[in-house]
Amino acid sequence: MTEKKKIFGTDGVRGVANVEPVTAETALKLGRAAAYVFTQLNPRKTPAGARPKIVLGKDTRLSGYMLENALVAAAYTGRGLHYTIAARRCRHCSFGFA
Repeated sequence: MTEKKKIFGTDGVRGVANVEPVTAETALKLGRAAAYVFTQLNPRKTPAGARPKIVLGKDTRLSGYMLENALVAAAYTGRGLHYTIAARRCRHCSFGFA
């Protein structure tokens, strides 16, 4: 039996950009999973007709733009979440409730 590879460390997903696991494909999958949790498993109820909101923060490295686009695509198209790009630069790319 093959052992599943862990992609999360103590500080999230780490690695070299465009090399697994830090790829747009992985970010898209993680974004879909996060959007599912935010919309389906969220204990807070969203008012009828409203969509949950998320805030996406990223650092200023070039890879941040690739990861941002993949996460936004997953969250918005997959589950219809509203999103906001954080105005401040943050140390690590993050995904959370607004």
